[in-house]
Amino acid sequence: MNNQHPHARIPLWRAAVQWGFFAWTAVIGIRFGFFPALALLLFAAGIGTGMATGHWQSSLTYDDYRRLIPLVPYLSH
Repeated sequence: MNNQHPHARIPLWRAAVQWGFFAWTAVIGIRFGFFPALALLLFAAGIGTGMATGHWQSSLTYDDYRRLIPLVPYLSH
């Protein structure tokens, strides 16, 4: 009988990722890709709600966007 820990041969960072922070997701059956999808959904829902209720305001007009979009390759931070 082998008394060695089943994860003794994998690197520590991999064991931490697999069984540390995300261990509870495996227990309740949530897939790893669920969290990024949830974050994007909440982000889009927040923007959509702001636009629908009239609380999403910008000083740029539609004409400003139409003029600036072709210049995107030449702009930087």
